[in-house]
Amino acid sequence: MAESAPTILAVDYFGAGANFHAQNSNTEELKEFDFVIGPEGNYKCSSEFDDGDGYSSTYRYCNGTPDIDTDLGTLLSQFGAVADSKAVTGLRVEFEAGISATVSIEGHQHDTNPHITLRDADCSGIIPGSSGVGVPTLITVSGTVSPVRASVEFSLNHVDKAGADGSHFHGQNMGPVRVAITVEYEGQVSGTTAGNWLNIKVAKSDDNQDTPTSTVTAEQFVDFS
Repeated sequence: MAESAPTILAVDYFGAGANFHAQNSNTEELKEFDFVIGPEGNYKCSSEFDDGDGYSSTYRYCNGTPDIDTDLGTLLSQFGAVADSKAVTGLRVEFEAGISATVSIEGHQHDTNPHITLRDADCSGIIPGSSGVGVPTLITVSGTVSPVRASVEFSLNHVDKAGADGSHFHGQNMGPVRVAITVEYEGQVSGTTAGNWLNIKVAKSDDNQDTPTSTVTAEQFVDFS
């Protein structure tokens, strides 16, 4: 029997655009499950309801004149809106010194009463323009430092409710959107400028076999439109 040749193709589930090249993608069947145990402890019956699917895609970014904030378009400026027929619930951008950014997006959709219109938030401008290769300045710090790795994560609380028969009835995004950053530096940060950032924490590391490093974490919140 001849070998069956697999199809090599990562799927862009969210319509991220021509500058974002899918690296891997995943789908997961989603459903609720309920079962009944009888008085003697044996299985009696069960039901499955609220069927749907979860989706995720991871991309690498390519643009000769990088501006990842603009190129992500409505995925950031209308974060939480339905994108390519999926409800977007999370988006993460990872930066590393000298290389192109990685973007990961996750979402879901229901088989019955699928999401069409959801509340969204304008999260554009948090990632600086002209970024996408190397590590941008996400938060202003002082000290002789250089950012070498960073991540920006956008997340929201999405609530779904079942109807009388257990199938999906309606759902909505609940605010606000949480934006969390982690920035790793070569050198040690001596101070930070908050701007819109809250809950700022600085961690420093000294090692007798490595150069001094530091990490800054912070978060901010964006209301829905």
